[in-house]
Amino acid sequence: MREYDLFIPVKRRQSVELADLKRQLTKFFGGLTYFPQRNEGRWRLGRITYRDDIVILRVFATNALRAERFLKRMRRQIQRDFKQDEVLIVSRKVKLI
Repeated sequence: MREYDLFIPVKRRQSVELADLKRQLTKFFGGLTYFPQRNEGRWRLGRITYRDDIVILRVFATNALRAERFLKRMRRQIQRDFKQDEVLIVSRKVKLI
C-alpha cells in the first residue's frame, strides 16, 4: 500500500479550489485525511526565500501505478488552480498493522 501526502498552498480566496480538490481525491481514492491546520512551507531559490501557507491532504492506494498516473494529472491541475510552479506530493510505502 502507498501513502501520498499532497502539500497544498492555500490563500483565502482558494476555498472553492480546495473543496473541489478534496472532492476529486475522495472520489478517486475513496477517502482522504485533511490536515486543516495551516503550516508554513519555505524554500530557497538563489538568494530569495519563498514562503507559502500550506495544508496537507493524505490519501492511500493499493494500486500505486494507477494512483501515480492520477496524481500526475492532478499535479498539473493543482499547479494551475493554485497558481504554483511546483506542488510537492510525497509517496511512502506503508504497512497496515
